[in-house]
Amino acid sequence: MGAIRALAPELESDVVWTENCLLRTQGGQDQFKAQHNELDIVQMVRRLWVYRRSITAVTVLSVVLSAWLVFMLPRSYRAEATLLIVPAKLGSERIARLDKSTVQSYVTIAQNKELILEIFQDIKAELAPWITEYEQLLQVILVEHVRDTNLIRLAVVLGDSSLAAKIANRLAQKCVDLSRRLTSYQASDSKEFLETQVEESLRQLEEARAVLVAFEREARLPILQRKLQIQLDLKAKLEQLSVQKERELLGQTSRLKELQVQLAGQSKTLRLSRAIVENPAFEQLLANATGVDPSALIGLTMEAEVVNSVHDVVEKDFVRTTVNVVNLKANYEKLIAQLKQVEDNLETLVQQSIERENEHARLKQNLALAMETHRTMNREYQQAKLLVMGRSEELRLVERAVPSMKPVAPKRKLIVGFAALGGFFFSLCAALVFDLIRQVD
Repeated sequence: MGAIRALAPELESDVVWTENCLLRTQGGQDQFKAQHNELDIVQMVRRLWVYRRSITAVTVLSVVLSAWLVFMLPRSYRAEATLLIVPAKLGSERIARLDKSTVQSYVTIAQNKELILEIFQDIKAELAPWITEYEQLLQVILVEHVRDTNLIRLAVVLGDSSLAAKIANRLAQKCVDLSRRLTSYQASDSKEFLETQVEESLRQLEEARAVLVAFEREARLPILQRKLQIQLDLKAKLEQLSVQKERELLGQTSRLKELQVQLAGQSKTLRLSRAIVENPAFEQLLANATGVDPSALIGLTMEAEVVNSVHDVVEKDFVRTTVNVVNLKANYEKLIAQLKQVEDNLETLVQQSIERENEHARLKQNLALAMETHRTMNREYQQAKLLVMGRSEELRLVERAVPSMKPVAPKRKLIVGFAALGGFFFSLCAALVFDLIRQVD
């Protein structure tokens, strides 16, 4: 045990030394990889440095060619004119913002092809070097609405800045003139048209009201409803009577069957027999009349027929019940016929009531529609009167186009810069590929 305790510190020191060696080995590998990567990058730069003159020459050549091409391309100038849509005035206040449909209508005015055709015909000789067709002029004119504002921007892109400004200003002025003409014409024309429509809607309203009153007077819907209620009550009463009569008829028919059975079990007459010796006086009288000894009449009987009173009563009851059944059947059939007639009348009245109610509802709806139309036309007429008084939207030229000294195309610096970067990267790639081929050979 003592020897083991003595060797323990040495074993612990060996374990620590082994762990340190492993850590140093791993760190050395990582350091070796990093140094190796750095050596690869440095070696690549050294290889490319050999081709520095070629890379520089290609880059400079790209810059020179792109600059020459840029200076050879025609220049384009942009001229802009700004239009403002002055909102309409309601009372003493103006509308701050216009809806999209209103703004779009003025944009459409600015895009009017007839205006552009007039400009093309007026300055066709001046446009000859750059534009020879009307469609080409359409392509160089841009009309756009400035977002979240009441501004419309007219832009013309052309090789002559003065001519571009002239076209933009002329188009803007024509748009303003056309807008004023349209506003004046539309306002007055709309006023006259709406005045006619108001009169027509009033005439239709009075006509619809008169038709409704006449229909209510002729249809007499309350009277028809009362007739319908009377027929309903009569039908209920007849149904109740028919049920009652049916029960009575069933009872009398059952009674008639019982009496018929009783009548079949009874004889109409009864036969009575009686011994002669039972009546001494009659016996003596008979002996005297016949000259026979009374003792010889012993054993003889006397017979007689009498009416059966029970049969007579049952027969009378049977006859009376038969008459009642016949009468009840006739009354029941009469009630059924009356009920059928009432149902037919009720069906006719219901159909008439439905048709008249539907027609009445339709006429009332027409009257409501005529009233709403008249109200709308009157409101539109009042708005048109405000437009005639000069309270509509107005298009104004707030900024005229001026000739620009700076072209918008081509963008020289951007093109030359991209050409320089492209030539530089192309020469680098070419140098790497050429060096790789040399190493393989």
